[in-house]
Amino acid sequence: MDGSLADLISRDVLVISLECFLGRTDFNLHENVEVMKATSNVEGFLSTVIRVKTSYNIEGEEVVNRKSLIFKMLPKESLSLENFNVREAFFKEAIFFEKALPLIKESSAGNIKLPFPECYYVKYEGVNQAIVMEDLAQEGFQTPDRRFLSQGLDLAHCKLTMTCLGKLHGHLIAAEKSLPHGVGTWVDALPPLVKEGLFYVAGDGELEAPAFGIVENGMKMVLELSDDIEGIPQQAKASGMLDKISKVLWSHVCKSVESDPEGPNVLSHGDFWTFNLMFKYADDGCGKQVPVDVKTIDFQLTRYCHPCLDIVFILYSCTKKSLRDAHLESLLSTYHESLEETLKNLGAGPLISFEKLRKDLWDRYRPFAVSTGVCFAPLILLGDDFLPPNADDVTREKLEEILTTGNIAKVKEKFASDDTYKSEVEALIKEFIESRGVEVSTSALISDSSKRKPA
Repeated sequence: MDGSLADLISRDVLVISLECFLGRTDFNLHENVEVMKATSNVEGFLSTVIRVKTSYNIEGEEVVNRKSLIFKMLPKESLSLENFNVREAFFKEAIFFEKALPLIKESSAGNIKLPFPECYYVKYEGVNQAIVMEDLAQEGFQTPDRRFLSQGLDLAHCKLTMTCLGKLHGHLIAAEKSLPHGVGTWVDALPPLVKEGLFYVAGDGELEAPAFGIVENGMKMVLELSDDIEGIPQQAKASGMLDKISKVLWSHVCKSVESDPEGPNVLSHGDFWTFNLMFKYADDGCGKQVPVDVKTIDFQLTRYCHPCLDIVFILYSCTKKSLRDAHLESLLSTYHESLEETLKNLGAGPLISFEKLRKDLWDRYRPFAVSTGVCFAPLILLGDDFLPPNADDVTREKLEEILTTGNIAKVKEKFASDDTYKSEVEALIKEFIESRGVEVSTSALISDSSKRKPA
């Protein structure tokens, strides 16, 4: 047992968690508790995540049972990075499990398995602050292979992901409809749960939004790399259109994540990306492991918004353009079918037609999709240079660099040295420019340049 980690675990919390899991109190907790780190990435700054394996037996029975639990706690050091309020993020996730989860379970009545881990204990004030959840690894779930960082999620994983997201939104919609009469929406019931934590214009005394540095430097990257991309990127930069876009992009992105006045709105995950998913695999009969189930984790950035935002965030940040070009329509259909089936099974009624969902995505949320995609995807596609496999390599300085500079130096270095990476980033930049409605002709550039006064 790691002594320093074991010191963080309270026996009382273990007992309460097992009581919740078992639904009974007549058991004996054994002393052989095993404590270890649960994840290999971003440990120590954003959260302390611990796997606790314990033994117990029901009173009067000799059979010894083993149960693995995940303890998520505030880090012992540095409760805030320069651009991330860790305490607020922890508080939001605790609110989700303490306040929203009971409503979700009540509205589902066990009809559909939850697309996220069960929670057994929540406390976010005083001593023993922790969120204790089921260990999905004990049920056969695992984080995706690291190759999906640099290669993007493949179609099989994307289909399961869209199914999972449809179930998640369906559960949250059904639970919202079960709120006490007169309460209204999640915004009215749990204001802290829907406070935007990733994209917002900082007010006086507020920390800069976590994504601000990534988006700001993403636009610097677009401007700099456009010199090396033939066609519309060079034209858009030369005309000054890209510079104009860069000055308003952040405010436009922040506006996009607000609740949609025309609806529909759902309680959304807010940080739905590759490494907030855990997949279960099975043999396909030919010796190949294929994904068969998935659950999502980490509810630190929930928001109340149009369902398209979760959809496009993962598809435009964590897949390659070639996959989206070929399968976006079918993946959107997969999401919608899962959403409708979940709502039907929960007796909650339909939310949005597929035609309107598709129209909303293309007409209203594609600019957000490609704007965040062009800023986040080049980072994620860096692979190990973005998220090192060893937690010891994820230093405070490394995290600050990602949040404040967007790791632009690494992006430019790989763009210059890796043809495959360069091709993908070029495609992202071209799609971004085209989606913003930038059309620049050579004659327009000549006309514009002829009107400029010499320096």
